[in-house]
Amino acid sequence: MNMNRTERLENIAKSPISFGYLRKFNLGAGVLHFVSGIIMLALGLSKVYSRDIYTFYLKFTTAPVFQVGPDPKILLTISYVGVIAALFPLISALAHFTIAFVKNETYNENLKKGMNPYRWYEYAFSSSIMIFPIAARASTSMKSLCGTKNWNKRQSLAKTKHSTYQK
Repeated sequence: MNMNRTERLENIAKSPISFGYLRKFNLGAGVLHFVSGIIMLALGLSKVYSRDIYTFYLKFTTAPVFQVGPDPKILLTISYVGVIAALFPLISALAHFTIAFVKNETYNENLKKGMNPYRWYEYAFSSSIMIFPIAARASTSMKSLCGTKNWNKRQSLAKTKHSTYQK
């Protein structure tokens, strides 16, 4: 459903969901994310799971025949991938607690305007961290990994700007 700004603001004003309810909902979501993050952290620390991150440069050979092929080399090894994965719900918990307490007034004012930039700030960080264990699982090269992370962060922050300046 495509709504213009006026229709969206009217729908927000008519919503039966109160800011008090949203605060409790964010608090509950923060608790659930925190508990699941602590469980994941404990499990991640109990088992060492390592993945290698490779660089893939070309290897040229000239004798006896000219050949070009990949020359994979291990750049670094990421250990405790489970701990990295635990950062995802822990960052989400921090975001939920922040908007439930510290930034609740600003969060509510933004919602009245039809904006939720805090969602995109949190997503920019948590999803960028989550890309690492996913890409490491797929044995992605460091160049691809950094490019994907940077693209993801830019996309999330662009969505924040879009929701902030949308008229």
